[in-house]
Amino acid sequence: YDYAYNNRGLAYYNLKNYTQAIADSTKAIALNPNYAEAYYNRGNAYQGLKQYTQAIADYNKAIELNPNYAIAYKNRAVAYVLSGNLEAALKDADKAIELRPNDGQAYYIRGIIYKMMGDNTRAQADFNKARALGYNG
Repeated sequence: YDYAYNNRGLAYYNLKNYTQAIADSTKAIALNPNYAEAYYNRGNAYQGLKQYTQAIADYNKAIELNPNYAIAYKNRAVAYVLSGNLEAALKDADKAIELRPNDGQAYYIRGIIYKMMGDNTRAQADFNKARALGYNG
């Protein structure tokens, strides 16, 4: 049943019904407290509601349960950017790229972080790498 709640929560997320997505992910977590994907999905829903502290907490748990969860690092990087913590965002973007070096979106996210930090040379290099990998933002 934890998979059913998680999948229904994902469907609600795709419909932008973030509150119901959180409720279903929470049910999935109650049934299986070691379900990294449910924490990740709930983090995405919190991010959709602009509740970045809660999103980061859920991404933290997903990463704790699955240290190689590249997309969780990537989404936590975005949450850190949106909450103003560029240093933490950069570390997560670096980790996402380390885990999935062909993920153009991860390079794009890191490029945005570098741009926000004022490092236009590195930003441009990452945007070029993202394009070379087929990601155009």
